[in-house]
Amino acid sequence: MRKIKIVTLFLIVLAGFGLTGADVEEEFSGFLSDYSDLEPVVDDFTDFFFVAPGAIDRVAKFSAIMVDQPEILISRESPYMGMKPDDMKKISEELRQVIIDEVKEVYRIAEAPGPDVLYMRTAVSNLYLKKKRRPIVGYTPIGFVATTTKKALTRDITKKINLIEMSVEVEIMDSETSEIYVAAIANRGIHKDKEKGQKADPASWEDLDEVFQLFGKRVRCRLDNSRLPEGERIDCLGLD
Repeated sequence: MRKIKIVTLFLIVLAGFGLTGADVEEEFSGFLSDYSDLEPVVDDFTDFFFVAPGAIDRVAKFSAIMVDQPEILISRESPYMGMKPDDMKKISEELRQVIIDEVKEVYRIAEAPGPDVLYMRTAVSNLYLKKKRRPIVGYTPIGFVATTTKKALTRDITKKINLIEMSVEVEIMDSETSEIYVAAIANRGIHKDKEKGQKADPASWEDLDEVFQLFGKRVRCRLDNSRLPEGERIDCLGLD
């Protein structure tokens, strides 16, 4: 991981205390192409956000989207680092399907770049895991092939491992030029950190599914807004 300082002059919470600005130091995974333009936001869902100037109008030309398989990045501080390859593949495919289900009714799901194709890449990063006290047998049959199901919580790993902390990172770009239109990070959960004075506030596997569902809704909302006159656009941050 690398630490990047983001300077924000408009953080509403700080403004409420009469402060003009502050340095916000955050650990990032390195998954996104660029973290320097991200700004902290006051939002119950998103923690950091970037939207390119005029992006809403510029994405109007796109009618399809490539949704890449999410990457899974376990934190180096995680007490438990193990995950079966089939579990990791199943989690990743299920999360990708959550997003596809939100946008496929209106936008074509593409398999290759093109002039009318957006590219969406995601990651579950800084994953902080703890093994449950009572071990549960989770035998993977020989020749087992991971298949996608509608509910991610049926997987074996959720019965044996607790998800304590995570970040979900999203980036949407032009599939041909790689120009970034939107980037965002949503953090969930806090593991107890005595040095920072934090109290434990763990996340869950359910939180992971919900974050991806809401990201899918917001992506569709922004794409829909691009096709509407400015006066008819809705606030995508208000979706839940």
